[in-house]
Amino acid sequence: MHVGPTNSGKTYNALKRLEAAKTGIYCSPLRLLAHEIYSRMNNNNRPCELITGEDRRTSPFDFNSPDYPTNNMNEKQLPIISSTIEMANLSKFFEVAVIDEIQMMQDPQRGWAWTTALLGINAAEVHLCGEETTVPLVKKLLEFTGDEIQVIKYERLNKLIVSDKSVSKDYTDIKKGDCIICFSRKEIFNVAAKIEKKTKFKCAVIYGSLPPENRSLQADLFNDPNSDYKVLVASDAIGMGLNLRINRVIFQNVAKFDGTKENNLTISQIKQIGGRAGRYSLTNDEGEVTAFNRDHLSVIAKSMPTTPEPIKKAGIFFDKNVIERFSYQFPENRISEVITAFSDCAVYSNLFFMCNSSGISLVAEEISKYPLTVKQFLLLLNAPISYRNPVALNIALKFVDHISQGKECNISNCIDINANLSNTKAGLQYSEALHRSVLLYLWLSYHYPTIFCDIEAVNEYKLKLESAIQKGLLNHASFV
Repeated sequence: MHVGPTNSGKTYNALKRLEAAKTGIYCSPLRLLAHEIYSRMNNNNRPCELITGEDRRTSPFDFNSPDYPTNNMNEKQLPIISSTIEMANLSKFFEVAVIDEIQMMQDPQRGWAWTTALLGINAAEVHLCGEETTVPLVKKLLEFTGDEIQVIKYERLNKLIVSDKSVSKDYTDIKKGDCIICFSRKEIFNVAAKIEKKTKFKCAVIYGSLPPENRSLQADLFNDPNSDYKVLVASDAIGMGLNLRINRVIFQNVAKFDGTKENNLTISQIKQIGGRAGRYSLTNDEGEVTAFNRDHLSVIAKSMPTTPEPIKKAGIFFDKNVIERFSYQFPENRISEVITAFSDCAVYSNLFFMCNSSGISLVAEEISKYPLTVKQFLLLLNAPISYRNPVALNIALKFVDHISQGKECNISNCIDINANLSNTKAGLQYSEALHRSVLLYLWLSYHYPTIFCDIEAVNEYKLKLESAIQKGLLNHASFV
C-alpha cells in the first residue's frame, strides 16, 4: 500500500513499478485518468492498451516493427493495460496491478468496484494507492485472503498552508493561479462571471457532468502560461485525475448537496480538495488553502491537520450472474422486483455495506417496460444510463427498444445532433446530455456490435458535441 496525502508521489511510485513489469494493469477511478496513464506510458516507450466502458485502444506501437520497445533482456514488452476500475480484468494474470484511490471503497455508489478489484484482481503483486485511513480495513480484508501486506507512507512533496485570513467576498482579492471550489453547476457559472467582471482574469470551469475531453481542454486553458485563463472555478471534480497549476484553493462553501440534503464536507474531502494547491509536478511553490467565509475557514483550518477516522466498511454489490440465478426462483416477478427482494434479504458481515441501488432501481423500472431477456436486462443495469436527465434517459430508452427488437440502431434515428447546439446555457446542457447518450451508444457497441454498429457517425457526433460544449463554456459569462 502506498499511502499519503495528495501530492505526495504515492501513485507515481506505484506506476514506476508497473512500467517495469512484464505484464500489468492500472485500475483508474476515472476515464480521464485512464486516458492520461495510457498516453503517459506510451509516451515513455512502454506499450499500453486502454480499456474503458466506452473506449478500447491498442498500443500505438507495431509489435512486428524492429523499433518495438524491448526490456532489459532485449525481449519485446507485452502491452500493459490502463483500465477504469469497473472494467478491470479479473480473469487474466498480471505480474503487477495498481489500484488507485483505494479509499473509494467507502463510496456509497461505486465502492463495490474497488472492493471487487482488491479481492478479485489476479496478480502476483498488487499496489494500492490512497489515503492512510484505508489501511486498517484492507488489513482486515486481507486476513481472509492470506496475502502479505507492506505499507509505505509518503509525506507531501511541497508545503501546504492554511491562510490565517479569508478572501474578500467581492472577488477583488482573486489572483493568478486561484481555484475557487463550488458545489453546483449554477454557482460555478455565477462565480466565474463575477470574477471576470471584477478582475482582469478569464475563468476556466470544470464540473462533474462535463465530458472528460472538455475537462482536459479547460485544464489546458488554465495551465497554459500564455493563456488569458488565469483562474479556475471548479467543483470537487478536480479532486482526482487532473494535474493543475493551482497556487491557492478557495472554498466557496464547506457543504455539498447530495441530491436530497446538504451535507458538511468530510475531513477527507476537505483535505483531498485543499491538497490540490501547489502541485509539485507543475509548480514548486507552496500551496495555500482558504475560504471566503471566516466560519468556513475555521472549519478548514481544523480539518487540514486532522487525521480522518479510519474507513470501517467496504462497498459491495450483487453480481449479475447471482441475480440471474436468483430470478429463476421467481419466474412470475419482474426482474426489478427480484433485485429489490435480493437487496432486502442479502446478509453480509460488518466489514461491508451494500452500495446504493436507488439508481439501479430507477433504471430497472424504466427498462422493465421492454421485452428483454434476463441477460439483456441485467447487462443494461450496468450501462451508463443517465436516469436523472430526461433527454439522455429518453434516448437511452430508444436504444433499449432496439435491443429488445434486435434491430440495427442508426444514431441519427435517436439523436438530433443539429438541435439547439447553441452557445447558451440551455444549449450547453443539451449538448452535455447528447454527449452522455453518445457514450452510452459506444458502451453498448461493445456488447451488441451488430445492433450498435454506426460507429463512424457516432464518433463524428462525439467530436461535434465536444466542440459545441467547449464553445459554450467559453461563452459562460453570458449564462448569468
